[in-house]
Amino acid sequence: MTKIKINSIKCIESLSYPDFIGLINQWNTPPGSYSTISKLAIFSHLNKNSNLLEVGCSTGFSLREFSSITGCSGVGIDISRNSIKMANYNKQKYAPNSQIVYKAADGYSYNPSNPFSHIMVGGNLKFFGSPEKMMSRCIEMIKDGGFILATPYYEVKRTPEKIAKNIHKMLGIPMSAFSNFTYKKVMDLYNKLEIIFEERKTLTQETNQEIEYYAQSVISRACKIHSITNQDIYDAMYKRLVKIRKLINSTRPYQEYVILVLRYRKSVYPNRYTALF
Repeated sequence: MTKIKINSIKCIESLSYPDFIGLINQWNTPPGSYSTISKLAIFSHLNKNSNLLEVGCSTGFSLREFSSITGCSGVGIDISRNSIKMANYNKQKYAPNSQIVYKAADGYSYNPSNPFSHIMVGGNLKFFGSPEKMMSRCIEMIKDGGFILATPYYEVKRTPEKIAKNIHKMLGIPMSAFSNFTYKKVMDLYNKLEIIFEERKTLTQETNQEIEYYAQSVISRACKIHSITNQDIYDAMYKRLVKIRKLINSTRPYQEYVILVLRYRKSVYPNRYTALF
């Protein structure tokens, strides 16, 4: 793995959110982390014969864990080259025998040679500039009878405008993601598919102590990976991560998330022949 060169605090501050996440090797988990991965694998019948695409894979957590617990093969794509570097690093360190690859690619234009049995979009589909277009691309890339795995957030109370604007500024999430953010509106992206499994989950806020311990663990590892010994650079990375996590933590009272296993069948899509409930 080529180490990412960071020689000043200004470098840290100038990185985009995806590239910063890539630099520090944050494991960008779906909401619910390992528990969610296990449920998605079980209810989508993921196994060693499956081939999974993870869209917006970041540093590769979901695909790596799916492969580790089921033996599936797969591809992870992300627009951030920093994140892909770290995804490949994590594969070699934590899942060296897995049959997975990571590529720097744009989900809108990625063109696989063969369709996938499963596609993981996690909680990030609504945060694409054009979620409907990305969902259409997923339909084009999946096998007949294949599964789309999603963990979208939705609002249970209106997110204060100040928090939404800070999320937009700090994380680059479009303000449009906070429009029509109710459960029903979020499900509009998915309800033309067959809902094989659904579970709605609440979110619990972390304490400052939990956030700070997490940030310390992540940044200390990042400094070892990149051979960073400058205390000022460590501090800059630590402060930025803590600030990000506290901002995300502030959204928890306003949001929940849903774990979804969705099936695509040409003989059914885009019609609905079963009632939702």
